[in-house]
Amino acid sequence: VTCVKITQAAALVAAGIKDVLIANEIVGPIKVANLVELSKSCDRLTVAVDNADNLRAISAEAVTQDAQMSVLVDLNIGMNRCGIHWSKQDEIVMMAQLATDLPNIEFMGLMCALPHPQT
Repeated sequence: VTCVKITQAAALVAAGIKDVLIANEIVGPIKVANLVELSKSCDRLTVAVDNADNLRAISAEAVTQDAQMSVLVDLNIGMNRCGIHWSKQDEIVMMAQLATDLPNIEFMGLMCALPHPQT
């Protein structure tokens, strides 16, 4: 099940859903700590990432809490809200490799959202 905030993910986990995707970046030490803590209550909690420093922070917190985090590298293919722009292929590959290399991180692949068609 997909949601956009930690509080939404927590409600889903509390309702018994054990595989949740937060399709938004979770940034900042308190939110990252809460994210990792929540991951210990479910089978898999996956989060979108688009920044190497944020990915390293998630990994470090996961190591500290002895947890495993799943990540998807978020691509910007036209919505222009978040994600690595699709044309920055070197950065996309670097993020995917970093997600593969960091401890307590499981790289799940890439994600993107299609922009709404103009009517």
